Formats: sequence, structure tokens, C-alpha cells
Amino acid sequence: MRVGILTDRLSRNGVTPIVLQEAFWLERLGHTATTLVLRNRRDQVKFDQAVDYPTPNDVRYLSETIPQLLRWSPKFPVFQYLTFGDVSYPILLSPKKLGKFDVLISHGTYTSLTGKSLARKSGALYLPFIHDPMSYILSKNYSKGVLAPLLPVARRLALAVDRFILEGAGAVLNLSTFHSNFLESIQPQKVYASYPGCNAASSIPDARDNFLLMGKTRWSAGTNVEFILQAFSRSSGRSTLVMAGGWDPSYYESMVRRMNELGIQDRVRIVGLGTRRDLLELYKGARAFLAVSESFGMMCIEGTCFGCPFIMPEGSGVTDLFQHGVHGMFPPKDDLETYIKYIDMLVSDERLAWKMGYQAWQRARELTWENHAKNLLKIIEETN
Repeated sequence: MRVGILTDRLSRNGVTPIVLQEAFWLERLGHTATTLVLRNRRDQVKFDQAVDYPTPNDVRYLSETIPQLLRWSPKFPVFQYLTFGDVSYPILLSPKKLGKFDVLISHGTYTSLTGKSLARKSGALYLPFIHDPMSYILSKNYSKGVLAPLLPVARRLALAVDRFILEGAGAVLNLSTFHSNFLESIQPQKVYASYPGCNAASSIPDARDNFLLMGKTRWSAGTNVEFILQAFSRSSGRSTLVMAGGWDPSYYESMVRRMNELGIQDRVRIVGLGTRRDLLELYKGARAFLAVSESFGMMCIEGTCFGCPFIMPEGSGVTDLFQHGVHGMFPPKDDLETYIKYIDMLVSDERLAWKMGYQAWQRARELTWENHAKNLLKIIEETN
């Protein structure tokens, strides 16, 4: 079977590890897998730094198949993620230049606009992998700011786009059950939870260090950093908070001001995005990984590979795979007092944090990328 796996770009975080692992393991299981990348960007993954990513066997950059002048893909004004390429590439790209595929898996909402077009033109089975629907992205990232007054109209438009993306799909894939009800409500196709895998370390440290870790590919409005800062400022322990990831400049400035207002500026260490190796080292030492509401929480599952327990709101995608009070703590969403209580529990009791991390690591060892790929093949078989 020939499988094309479509993604927006290759980077050190985000969707990239899922795409590369899928391609690698589908090949290992006897199929032909091609990684299709919309844009060849300067920030594409450096495989020497991405120490736990497999190198793909066949990568094709789709932007290189169209004239240079038409490759230009700036972001739309105001919108953080939508680009002109997301709208123009479905029209410009021809499947004749990409080869023949039996199945096309498209990762990402905006990317699936191109995925649907290519699948329709080539006759391939279309499987959109929707990490976050456009409606969810809109509500999460644009509920404040210049778009806020336009949200009622924007939501209707986003819903129409979500419905269009799902139309004609053989099935719809999602990382967990988090969006299942919404996706099934707008289109009748079967929605499958295709849980990601991870690369659990062969052993974990004997003790956890006294710092808490937060991480994000990019911190921006809508990521609710202030909630964590408030909880951390009111926790009774004297731990350090390490924040890894890139930042929107204006958001960075506002959060630094907020740290100063809360009096925690000397207890917060901002380390930037760094390399993949840097992030893995942080997982090995952190007392716990802290996260606010996310649809899944990929960095939580990565942390468990190194014995790092996590605090994550109940109902988040990753909590499908782990147990509250065993592998981490899952407070009700936006429950600041409970969040503070759980931080204090893990900061004050290193042995408790280590035990939870150990049990989370044991669970992570069961969540292999090979099993993820086998589940994909099962879904494809049921869909055909």
C-alpha cells in the first residue's frame, strides 16, 4: 500500500514527530510511505538535533513543484496560523507531480484543505488527521483582541470550513477523544482516536530535581500562561519554574511584566525553544510538567518517557491514556485552588513525584509508535 502523509512543514516540535514516526513505522510494516511537506522552510527540522526522530526515507516538498513566484505564503493579517498558501496550494498543486498514493493522511486543519484537494484529484482515500478543528482554534486563540467583536460571524465561518474539510473523508482521525463529539456532530463520518506513541527511555533518574517545567512550541495569547504563573506564585514550595519554547514578542513582554507583579521573576527561568536534546534533558530532571487546557498535550506524554509526572486538566486528550493520582494529577479545568494543591503535593514530596513519574514511565513504555502505525493500518482496513 502506498501512503502519503501530508504536513505543513517540518520543525523540531508540534506535528513533526507524529508524521515522521508514522512514515518510518509504515515502512517497517511493509508499506510505502512518503512524507509530503507543503513548505520547505528555513526552520525545518535538523535531524542531528532531533535525537529521537527517525530520518524519513522519502520526503517531497510540494512548494517546489509550483512556480517560484506562486510559492509566496505570508500569514493572513491577524490570524496566527492561516497562510495564503493554505488557500492557494489546493488549487495550484497537481497530484501528477507527486506520484500515486492509495491513501493520503493529512495532518492539521488548514493543511487538510490541500490534502482534500490532492486526494480528490488523485482518487486516494482521504483521511484528515484533525489535531484541532478551526472552530476550536478560533475560540481558544482569538477570544480576546481585535477579532473578539467579530467572533460570532467568525465562528460560523470556521464551522463551515470544518465541515468542508471533513466532507468526503473516508474517516476522520484525532489524537484522542477530546474533539470526537464535535467532529461527529458536524459530519457523520466515523471519528477514530489514533493515540500517538512515544520513545520511552530505557531507564529513568533515581530522583527528581526541584524545578517545574512548562513547554510550548510557541507561547502566545490563548495559551493561558497567566493561570500557571498565578498558581506558581501562590504555591508554598520554593521550586523554580522553567519555561521552554518560543514566544510572540508582545506576549513575552506582557508575561514578564506579570511575573514582576506577582513577585516571581527570580524564580522563573525562560530558556527559549532550544534544541530537541535540550528539551529531553529538561524532561529527565523536572519534578513535574505543568500544562493548562490543551486538546491533547504531546509534551506531557513525552515527559513521561523520562519519568516526569504531569499536572493537566481532567478531560484533556492525554488523560485518556493515564490515570489521575497514579501517573499525575488532573484537576478540574480552571480550578486554581486545586491546581495549587497539586503543585504543593509534588514539590513538597519528591518521593511521591518520583513514584508517579515511575508509574507514568511504565505506562509510556506500552505506548509505542509501532502500535500507533498498526492502529492506523487497522483504521485504513476498516475504512476501505
